[in-house]
Amino acid sequence: VLEDWAEKNGLHVINDCESPPTFRSHRTCSDGSIITSHIDVTMCSVDLVERVADWQVDWDDPSSAVSDHAAVKVAISLRLIARQEPPWRGKGRLNEDRFAERICSVLPQWHPSWKDEWAATVRGTASICEAIAQCVEDCRGRSRKLKAPRPVWWTPEIGDLERKVSWLRKRVQRTNNSTETRAELREASRALRRAKRARAKEHARRELASLESPTAAFEYHRKWRAARRPAIHPYLSAEELAKGLFPMEEPDSSEQADMRKGMADVIRGLKQLPPEVEPVSRAELLASAKEVRASSCPGTDSVPVSAMQLTIEREPQVFCEMFTAFLQHRQLPSDLKSGYVITLPKGHDRPAWE
Repeated sequence: VLEDWAEKNGLHVINDCESPPTFRSHRTCSDGSIITSHIDVTMCSVDLVERVADWQVDWDDPSSAVSDHAAVKVAISLRLIARQEPPWRGKGRLNEDRFAERICSVLPQWHPSWKDEWAATVRGTASICEAIAQCVEDCRGRSRKLKAPRPVWWTPEIGDLERKVSWLRKRVQRTNNSTETRAELREASRALRRAKRARAKEHARRELASLESPTAAFEYHRKWRAARRPAIHPYLSAEELAKGLFPMEEPDSSEQADMRKGMADVIRGLKQLPPEVEPVSRAELLASAKEVRASSCPGTDSVPVSAMQLTIEREPQVFCEMFTAFLQHRQLPSDLKSGYVITLPKGHDRPAWE
C-alpha cells in the first residue's frame, strides 16, 4: 500500500529491504537528558532514485539532536544507475482468496521417478515453478471490489429473497424506521436464513451420498480442506460430515491389506536410508514455512512470499519430495531464483539447508 501511494505521488521508497522500516537511536546529551530519534520510511523522488548511490542515517547531524526524527544523508551519483523493480509492480494486488482456491487444482503432483535422475528433477521443479507463477498472474487484478461467487447450492428462489431483503432495508430507511416495515424485514430475513440452511444441507447430503469409493471421499475431503474458509458446508456438523464420508467401518479387503503392507515397507525403507539423505518431513517443512522471508532482489519470474506460503501450506508433500530430491543430488537447479529463502533446520545429522 505504501509503495502504491508513493508511486502515485512520484516518490520511491529506498529503505533497505533486509532491515525493518523503523530505526531508533537512544542518545544521552551533555545535560543528561536522553533523546530518542527514529526514522520510519525514507522516500526519494522518482527522478533522482536512479542516481541514489547510498543513503544513511546521520545521528551526528545537529537536526538529529533537536528533532524527534533523525537526519538522512543521501549520496547522489553522477552516473545513471539502473533501477531494478519487482516484476509485479503495476499489475495489481494478488487476490489471496482466489489463489488459495485455485492453486491445488493447477499445481502438478511430484512424480516419484523425478528424484532418480537430476534432469527429471530439474524438469519437475520447472513445471511446479511455472504453475505457481502462472496462477499468481491469473489471480492479480486492479479491482478491489471483487464480487463473491455464488455458492453451488444457490437457487433463483434464494436470489428473490435476497433482493426482497435488500429492498426492505432501503424501505426501512425511507419510512423512518416504521414498525410495520421493520417487522416485515425481520420476517423476510428469517425466511432467507431458513432457505439458505435448508438448501445448503440438502446439497451437502446429496454430495456425500454420491461418494461411493474411499478415493472419491478423500478427494472430496482434500478439496474441502483446500478451501480458505473453515468449511464449504457450514451448516453440517462434524458428526454429520463424518457419517456421510465414512458411514460404517469395513474390514480391509485383500488389495487394501496388500497396499497397507506395501506402504509400511516403503516407510520402513525410508527409515533405513543413510542420515545424509533423510527425507524432508511435512512437520519440518511447515514449521520452516512460517519463517519464509524475502531476500533483497527477486528474479523476473519470482512470486510474492504470501503465494509461496499459501502453496506450501496446501500442498506440503510436493515440496517435501522436491527438497528431498535436492538433498539427494546435493545441488539446486541452476535457473532456480534465490529471491525467497526457506531454511530447513538442522536435523537427521544434516546441516541447515537453504
